[in-house]
Amino acid sequence: MLGTNDFQFSHPYNDAWSAAQGIAMLVNEIRKAPIEPGVPVPPVLIVSPPQIRSPRGSIAAKFRGAELKCTGLAEAYVQVALSLVCHFFDAETVTSASNVDGVHLDPDQHLKLGNALAEIVQSILTSPSTRLAMTVSLRIRRPRPSDGNPEVVPSRKSAWRKHSAVEC
Repeated sequence: MLGTNDFQFSHPYNDAWSAAQGIAMLVNEIRKAPIEPGVPVPPVLIVSPPQIRSPRGSIAAKFRGAELKCTGLAEAYVQVALSLVCHFFDAETVTSASNVDGVHLDPDQHLKLGNALAEIVQSILTSPSTRLAMTVSLRIRRPRPSDGNPEVVPSRKSAWRKHSAVEC
């Protein structure tokens, strides 16, 4: 889960589109990283952080205006996930930004997010398409993505929790 700190006032490109482009670059670097022969490129899960609230406390000055600049971040990350055939999860569906600073997560929020991500990661690692891709990858030394159609799963909240049943 990356992106929150991109919205500090000191960064020249601190909008949702720019943060999403940074995620795309990281995914591409992961996929280019050297891997042992016969080991498949792992699936990638892009996690959008919760929406920044009104920054408070000692970090308020460096995050001034961040609650407006981060608008559309989850949607921008979805577009990157779809274009790069990655899994996606919106952390806002299970938690929100800190009550203390309005930007980061409080300890109880880390637990909520961790539990939700454990469920998602388990489904990614045990999905038939991932197992099949890993088997195919071991034979030909590179992963083969499936059809690329994302699965949209309603979350426990009224918002949508989106993740793909397709590996990267």
